[in-house]
Amino acid sequence: MLYRFVLSILLLVAGASACRADAGPDALLADLAIGVTPVHPREFIFTDKGAAHLCGEAVGPATRSYHGFYVAMHEILDGWALRLEDGTELSAVTADEARVRPDRMERVWRLPSGETVTATVTLLDRSDGFRILYEGVPAGTFAFLPRVDMRFLWKVTRPAYLVEWREGVLRVAREDRPSRGEGERHPPWLAVAVSGADDFAADGRHLSSTYPKSAARNAMERANPYLPGEIRGRIPLRVPSGRVEVVVATGDDSDTAADAAGRLQA
Repeated sequence: MLYRFVLSILLLVAGASACRADAGPDALLADLAIGVTPVHPREFIFTDKGAAHLCGEAVGPATRSYHGFYVAMHEILDGWALRLEDGTELSAVTADEARVRPDRMERVWRLPSGETVTATVTLLDRSDGFRILYEGVPAGTFAFLPRVDMRFLWKVTRPAYLVEWREGVLRVAREDRPSRGEGERHPPWLAVAVSGADDFAADGRHLSSTYPKSAARNAMERANPYLPGEIRGRIPLRVPSGRVEVVVATGDDSDTAADAAGRLQA
């Protein structure tokens, strides 16, 4: 009797697994998604199977100074936000929930109008870059705001930056390191390309930031991310809701980084 019971359970499990397999690999990955809310925050980390990784809080403000996008253990980008025409800012801090899968992370915002905006963050394999795809963005103007922090993992500095806006792509590098040094593995230039964007408004501020989990360890609790400015665009009024695709890429010089962003967009 026990043998028959165990065999029945095994057959049921096998049948359920077969049904999920029939649904395809995307359904299998969706089954592995971890839901995160502000009440129960969780950190995440993705790797591109090469030199790059992206880590942070799925929902809520950054809690460690080493949260961000890195190549060869050097931070490139600290974080980002998308601001809508009515001033609503969509960022990790304001997200209502997140779903973290093995291959991507999805953040969700519920707007006062009742509309929902979703952003899918995907680290692209061995590319030293990643994509953010916003869906359900209301018609009107928008602005993408990257936060830059270029430094080695364990160093906290406040460098000056070179900022260029050319051919619809934002390019940023440290003023004191515009080219790759001898023996350095990390690219010195960042490029940010945003679909539907045609304007840039410079900012140029450093933010003095403190991170609670780092402070609790009394290690690297402060950093100074930099706001180069706003990449601006518009979703036409005839479009009820639109998509905004952001591609973050890196390179050895300004044009190489911009070309990499174009290739990733394609």
